[in-house]
Amino acid sequence: MLRVLVYILIFTSILLRTAVAKEEVEGAEEKARAIIDRALDYLANTSSLTARTRVSMNQQFPGKPAQSREADSVVSFSRGQGFAILSGEPKGPEFSFFEGEARLFVPELGLVETKAASAEEALRDPLLGYDEKGRSQFFAQRFGASFLQGMLFHGQDAPWSLGLEDFRFIGEDEQEGERMNKVMFSMGLSHMGKMYTVPGTLWFGIGDHPVIKRFEIDMSPVAEDAVKRSPALFGLSLSISGSIDELRRGVALSSDDFAMDVPDGVPVEKALFKLVNKVQPPPSGIELVGNVAPELEFPLLDGSTFKLSEQKGKTVVLEFWATFCAPCIITMPVYLETVKNFEDQGVVLVGICLGEEKSHVASFLEKAGWDLTVALDPELSSQQIYRFRKIPHTVIVGADGKVKDISSQLNATFLRAELTYKLEEELGIR
Repeated sequence: MLRVLVYILIFTSILLRTAVAKEEVEGAEEKARAIIDRALDYLANTSSLTARTRVSMNQQFPGKPAQSREADSVVSFSRGQGFAILSGEPKGPEFSFFEGEARLFVPELGLVETKAASAEEALRDPLLGYDEKGRSQFFAQRFGASFLQGMLFHGQDAPWSLGLEDFRFIGEDEQEGERMNKVMFSMGLSHMGKMYTVPGTLWFGIGDHPVIKRFEIDMSPVAEDAVKRSPALFGLSLSISGSIDELRRGVALSSDDFAMDVPDGVPVEKALFKLVNKVQPPPSGIELVGNVAPELEFPLLDGSTFKLSEQKGKTVVLEFWATFCAPCIITMPVYLETVKNFEDQGVVLVGICLGEEKSHVASFLEKAGWDLTVALDPELSSQQIYRFRKIPHTVIVGADGKVKDISSQLNATFLRAELTYKLEEELGIR
């Protein structure tokens, strides 16, 4: 009987500890959300501000001293008038919006892109380096500037979360003599073509300025994966840290605060997609451009037949791919998202899957969650017809049935911008 009572007491104790732990976790999340909401409210009531952000990329290889690469930016914001991320040292990409004109300057590529747009439109424009969630491909490592941008434009179809989730309040913490609220989170991070979930920490001010003051991102999942591929890297340490300093609200700003220092001779309105051609040789089958597209006829997954010649009147994006092709898997979601924006203009995406069985492809699509029209080419005959060897390989066929463009093994970083530009050009909306 005594033993039974002991078991009951132990079991009850476990239940109580579990309930308390659950309550603490729930409370931590609510507290974190309250801290974030206070920061968002603070910035929502901001008419203008300037701030300096600093980022340090830290790495230490086994047996070698720690290394750190630093970059800083200046963020300027005037509600309804302008927004800019201007680079300090070392010189890097810059973005500026002022009175209806947006500009992207990438100095290392000698590239300037300009567009007439509102700030909210510009911050979702792939030709300016942004995706539909307001995340920039060029400022991915300038986290402080990205955090501020997301919070300033929160609620305007560019949610602040920027992929951050699992917020938890840890407690108050002292950083450089100042008490701050410490919040942990996790985020998805793309590195070398692979997605990782990494933990991070944000420190928010407690007093009159409840915004993000400091941040750290733990890159150990990336380091651990590198060690698996190369055991000689055992002990590799990677992290990102930074701060948002010198934040001033209610400052008077002029056009000079949003101006880029673009050297003379850099061509303005040079299309972003053209830079792919600067680093890649002409794709295989380029001689087909301008001619009637060779016929393709393959079975679709639903049992019907895809015949290219029957698609006249539509702009068809043919994407040649396979489930075992890692670059294909990385780029296909970008194709799906981008083509969806042009569905009303009669643009369709067809994935031509090479050398694979129907059941395997169907299973892969279900797991991937792709809403993709797939034609099966088990004998690889399309490779001979369209004269290519490597995948992914893309062919754009115009509404007149002629080949308009061919691209091979696109850089995923610029794919969205390139495809958007080409489709706009083909549809006559540029």
